[in-house]
Amino acid sequence: MPIFFPAVFERYVLLAHPFFQNWKQGILTKRQLSRYAAVYGALILDFADGWRVADENKVAQQELVHYLLWRNFALSLANDSEYLPIPQVDRLIASVKMNVRNFATALGTLYAFKAIQPAVVYFKLLGLQTHYSHWHADETYFEILQADFMEPILLEEKLSALSPAENFAAARACEETCRLLYDALTGIMGYNVRSV
Repeated sequence: MPIFFPAVFERYVLLAHPFFQNWKQGILTKRQLSRYAAVYGALILDFADGWRVADENKVAQQELVHYLLWRNFALSLANDSEYLPIPQVDRLIASVKMNVRNFATALGTLYAFKAIQPAVVYFKLLGLQTHYSHWHADETYFEILQADFMEPILLEEKLSALSPAENFAAARACEETCRLLYDALTGIMGYNVRSV
């Protein structure tokens, strides 16, 4: 359980979301996984912006490398479809873009993702290897990031130095991000594609 904002992470247990349960059981469609991959890449670029706002330029540069690794994963799943908008995903992306502009809210937003990242990445990798290996997805991103505990620790150090007002802003950003991420996963589960 993350050190900061534990009530938020108890309320929004992402690995218990039906999307990840379907991932674990091997019943996601390739279109759903492809759409998820396409969406998440945009968020990784926003993470880089958040790290810059948090005065962590080296980590921001690493995040750009992570983006390229994720892009390879997304491209390995690409299909010949035109994606329809998913309102829940659009709300998540807009919120993240807004929150990474401010120091405290950037920390809260990044923490929403990074505090649970090693467990989520391991979970995804295991699912890919167990159920989706026939799609030949590029797993490099997952192999590298499953052991990345540095980012959550760095964020926790920064969060512990915030003023009470900044901590409140960070907590609200973390809660908003977790809620919107949970909703976005719901949107991806039910989304449709239109063949080109």
